[in-house]
Order: sequence, then structure tokens, then C-alpha cells
Amino acid sequence: MNKVRTATQSRYVKAKRMGVSLVCGCLLIFGALLSFCGCKKVNPNVTLTSMPVSITDCEPDKDPINVHSNDTVVWFPKDNSYVITFEPKNYPGTSNAIPVPPPLPVPKGQQTSESLNLPNNCTRKGCYFEYEISEGGKVCNDPGVHVIPGGP
Repeated sequence: MNKVRTATQSRYVKAKRMGVSLVCGCLLIFGALLSFCGCKKVNPNVTLTSMPVSITDCEPDKDPINVHSNDTVVWFPKDNSYVITFEPKNYPGTSNAIPVPPPLPVPKGQQTSESLNLPNNCTRKGCYFEYEISEGGKVCNDPGVHVIPGGP
């Protein structure tokens, strides 16, 4: 049996389809927003690194260093003078550079403080920044700093 729709029935069917499409589209957008803007939870197993970070034979005694953004890292080289240089990094999925601190000389036997104003929003678990420890212009180690969400 061949049913013929009236103009009113056709408009009703089209409107119903559009309504369903609109609801589905809104749900997809809401889900995407929820996944990107969800709360940032700190891994309860991650503890902040106690300071100072001692350096002996070009090796830090703590790796990685776990801090919050704007925390201060205190470097303490025991045997030689070193330079701490953070590696350049981009925000994930972009070519936008994340500003990193300039190279920091740390003289032998002196505690040197450095406030790390680094972002913590690269992922839900924070951002990982590699740095180099060099002695006399020669890179001798490549550990990292993990900036975790939370803090003051």
C-alpha cells in the first residue's frame, strides 16, 4: 500500500528529524566540553619533592622533581658548579611555545633558588619539563620537572 504524505505530515517529519539531529549534536558538543573542561585531579600517589635538590657528579638526587606551578626549586650542587637549562616545549597539539626559565648558573656549595612559573595544564596529570644539567659547557644529565595541577 502506497501512502502519500500531506504537506503538513512532511513538515512534521522534517522538523522531528531536525530536532533529533539538534539534540544529538548538542549532546556531542556537551560531551566534548565535559572531557576538555573536566576537573583536574592530582594523582594521590604523586608527592611534592622536598628541597633542596642536591647535585653530585652531575646527577640530581631527585628525579623527577614534582612541584606546583610557581613553586620554588632549590638547587644545591655539592661538588662542582653547574648550569640548569630547561628544554623548549610546545603546548600539546600546537606550535605555541611554553616559556621556560633562562639557563641558571648554580655555584658549587651554594643553594640557588628558582621560581618555576610553568604551566600545569598540558594534560590532566600536569606537564613534564625536561632540563639539562651541564658542567663547563658539557651536558651531563637530562632529568625532568613534573608540574602537577593544584597548589597555591
